[in-house]
Amino acid sequence: MEFKFRPSSNSISTPAAKIKVYFHDHPWNGGKFTTPNNNVADPLVCKLNRKRVDCTYTLNPMIVTMNVDPAGLSTGTDNFITLDTEFIAPDNGIKHPSQAGNYMTTLYFYDSSLTELEKTTFTHQIKASKLRNLVIRSTVHDIGVENMFKIWFETFSSLTVNSNNHGTLYSRIFI
Repeated sequence: MEFKFRPSSNSISTPAAKIKVYFHDHPWNGGKFTTPNNNVADPLVCKLNRKRVDCTYTLNPMIVTMNVDPAGLSTGTDNFITLDTEFIAPDNGIKHPSQAGNYMTTLYFYDSSLTELEKTTFTHQIKASKLRNLVIRSTVHDIGVENMFKIWFETFSSLTVNSNNHGTLYSRIFI
């Protein structure tokens, strides 16, 4: 997983020593980011601006804390964080949630005394999986009258049950 960011001048003028990447669990569907085996023993590879840096992580929720040195941060240009695993073939990488939705990630920047310099939050959109099958059949009875269509579909994963109390559930079917 790789994403880019531009820190403000605050985290450059007072040099940031650590970055914490906080992958928030989804508030209602239970989805979360994890390692392939969902185990803190999975070896994590952290890169800042394409240079490998020391890092540690926890799960539930997934929080990665990484050193800024030796890579450093630059202002005015894009900086890159790359998170990966190794020796877990064929499933290397960060496992994204299987449930569709918008997932928040927060970057925290700390100085050498672990004082928070700044934080920024953004979202990752995980789209719903494709349909396994979609069949549409028309039932024509007579010309010039309304026709009926039968629609049958099958998903790879179950759809989340709708709630009338929540306005951002996306398991409804619109035709």
